[in-house]
Amino acid sequence: MVARGELFQLVNFASFSRWLFIAMATMGMLIHRYRFPQLPRPFKVPLAIAVSFTVVCFFIVGLSLYSDPWNTGGSCVITLSGVPVYYLTIHRPRLPACCSRAFNFCSRKLQILMEVAQQEVRTY
Repeated sequence: MVARGELFQLVNFASFSRWLFIAMATMGMLIHRYRFPQLPRPFKVPLAIAVSFTVVCFFIVGLSLYSDPWNTGGSCVITLSGVPVYYLTIHRPRLPACCSRAFNFCSRKLQILMEVAQQEVRTY
C-alpha cells in the first residue's frame, strides 16, 4: 500500500482496510455468539449495540467504495492479495520443505518481535 503513491491515498487505503476488518470481526463475534451460546465469555455486549456497530462499519466501507471507487478498489485488491499467501502457507501448506522451514523461521522471529502470544483459553 505504501508503494501506491501519496499520503492521502495511503490514509484511504488504511481506513478502508481497517473498517472492513473491524466489520468482519464484529460480524464474526455475532456469528460465534449465535453458534455457541453456551460458551463462557469474559463480558457480553448487548446485541443491539453489536448489530448496530457492525451495520455502521459496513456502511462506512460502502460509503468509501461509493465516494472513491478506484482508490478503494485498489486497496481492496491489495488487501485481498494476501489470501493466496494464506492458502499456500497456513490453510493447506503446499510449500517445499525448504520454503516451509524458512517461512516458519520468519514467522517465529516476527512473533517474538511483535510479542505475539498463544491464546490461553480455547474459545472454539
